[in-house]
Amino acid sequence: MNILYGQPYQSRRQIYLLFTLLALLLFALPAQAQDCNCTDAFEQTVQNYEKNYSLFRLKVTDKNQEIYKAHTFEFVNFNNWAKARTQRRFN
Repeated sequence: MNILYGQPYQSRRQIYLLFTLLALLLFALPAQAQDCNCTDAFEQTVQNYEKNYSLFRLKVTDKNQEIYKAHTFEFVNFNNWAKARTQRRFN
C-alpha cells in the first residue's frame, strides 16, 4: 500500500501538519481590538433613534419618559463601570 502512495503521500501529510500548526499558532496569538468610546457611540445612537424613529413619540410618552431616561442612564453607567474594570485588569 505504501508503494502506491510513496513519497508524495508523506509530503502531503507534512504540509497538512505544517498548516495545522500554523493555524493553531495564529489563533493562539493575542488579538487587539480597536479602541472604541462606547459611551459616545451609544449617545449618538440614542440621539439618532430619538430623532429619526417615527414612532418614538408614540412609544415614549410623558408617563414612561422617566423610565426611558433611567434605562439609558443605567446603560451608560454600566458601560463606564465595565470599561474602568477592563482598564484596571489590563494595566
